[in-house]
Amino acid sequence: MVMWWRSIMIKRSIKAKILLFYTVFFGILIALNILFIVSLSESSLVNEATQKIVEITQHAAYDIEIEDDGIKMDADEDDFEFYEDGVLFLIYDEQTIVYGNPPALFDTTLPFTFSEPLREHNDQIDWLYYDIALDSQYVVRGLYNITNIDRSVTQVINTLLILSPILVLFSLGGGYLIIRRNFKPLKSIYHTAEDIEQSKDFSKRVEGVSNPKDEFGKLTKMINQMLDQIEISINREKSFSSNVSHELRTPLAVMRAQLELTLEKAGKSPLTSDLNVLMQQLFHLESIVTQLLELARMRVLTKDDLEPIDLYDTALYVGESMSHMMTKKNLTFFVIKPDFDPIISANQVMMVRLFTNLIQNAIKYNVEQGRIEILFTKTANEIHIDVKDTGIGIEETHLNDVFNPFYQVDSSRFNVDKSIGLGLSFVKEIVLLHQGSVSVKSIKGQGTTFHLIFPLS
Repeated sequence: MVMWWRSIMIKRSIKAKILLFYTVFFGILIALNILFIVSLSESSLVNEATQKIVEITQHAAYDIEIEDDGIKMDADEDDFEFYEDGVLFLIYDEQTIVYGNPPALFDTTLPFTFSEPLREHNDQIDWLYYDIALDSQYVVRGLYNITNIDRSVTQVINTLLILSPILVLFSLGGGYLIIRRNFKPLKSIYHTAEDIEQSKDFSKRVEGVSNPKDEFGKLTKMINQMLDQIEISINREKSFSSNVSHELRTPLAVMRAQLELTLEKAGKSPLTSDLNVLMQQLFHLESIVTQLLELARMRVLTKDDLEPIDLYDTALYVGESMSHMMTKKNLTFFVIKPDFDPIISANQVMMVRLFTNLIQNAIKYNVEQGRIEILFTKTANEIHIDVKDTGIGIEETHLNDVFNPFYQVDSSRFNVDKSIGLGLSFVKEIVLLHQGSVSVKSIKGQGTTFHLIFPLS
C-alpha cells in the first residue's frame, strides 16, 4: 500500500501532491463521519423508540384491571385507546388476541418476552414490540412501527452522499486557490530563472510577491539579493575585460611600432631573428587582446542587432572564403543544401564568426585529404546544424572542456599550430546569446561533430 501510494505521488508536482493528499484525507474523514453519524442516528432513534414503547405500554397496562370475570378497563372498552402516539396495543389471553386489531403484516404468534423490547423485521415493515404480563393469563403487547427510522437513516445517508462530494469539491477548490496564491512567488521564481537562463539578462528580478514576510517572500528577497550580487560581479568582469583590453592595445601598438622600426634598422644583424620571434609573440598577444575585447562586447545582444539570417548561405560563404586553407590539406568541403530555408533571427557578424571558428577548427585538426561537412535539419520549433570533420578527434575526457576559454588540446602531439583557445568559447557564447545550445561528439582518430540548435524565427 505504501509503495503504491509512493508510486502515485512521486511523479506529481508539489501542488498536486498537497491537493491529492488533502482530497484523500478529507474524503476518508467524511466517510468516517458518515459512518459515525449513521450509526449514532440509528442507535439514538432506536433507543428513543424503545424508551417510548416501554413507557406507553406500561401506562396502558396500568389502565387495565383483571377481575374474576375477565378484563376490566378504567373506562369503557370503547373509550380505551388501543393506539397511542404510534404504539398499537394487543391484549392476549394466553396465545389468543382478545382485544385489539393486529396489523396485517405482523406475526401475532411471536413468543412473549418480558425483559425488553425486541425487533421483528419482515420484507416491508420493521416492528418493535414489548410485552407486559397483566397476570398469569393475560398479556398486553405494545407494537411500534419503526420502519420510518430506517427511512430517516436512509435519507440522512442519501443527503450526506450528495453533500459530501460537494464539500470535497468545495474544499478542494478552496485549497487549490490558497495553494495557487501562496505558490505564485515560486512560479515567478521559476519563470525569472528560466528567463535569465535563456536571455542571460541578470538585471531581471523576481516579482509578484504578495506577502514579503512569509517564507516565499523571504526566499524571493534572498534570491533577488543574490541576483544583485551576480549582476554586479558580471558587470565588473565585463568592465575589467573591456578596460584591460583597451589599456593593453595602446602599449602593444607602441611596442609593435618600435619593434618594426628596430627591425628596419637592424637589417641583417644577428639580432634580426630574435626580433622576428618577438614580433610573432607580439602579434599573438595582440590577437588575444583583440579577441578578449570582442568577447566582452559580444555578451550584450539587443533586438536591434538581429535580422533574418539564412544559415545555409552564411555557412557556404564562410566555407568558400576559407577554401585556400582547405587546399593546403586537400580537404573536401560540403554544405548540404536543406529542403527548407534555414532562416533564424540573428546577428550577421556573429553568425559569420560562428561558422568561421567552427570551419577553422575543422580545418586545423583535420587529416590530409579529409572531409568537412555541414548539414541542416529541422523540427517543429528548431533548426539543427551539424558540423562534421574527419579529423584527429577529441578524447572523451576532454569533451567537457573544449568550450572553456583558453582551453587547447596538446597540439605538439598532432603537428598543428598552437592556437589561443578562444574559438570554441566564442561559438558557445554566440549560440547562447541566440538562445540556442551547442554540444560536441567525437571519436578519437575518426573525427568530431559539433551539434548546434537554434530556435526558429
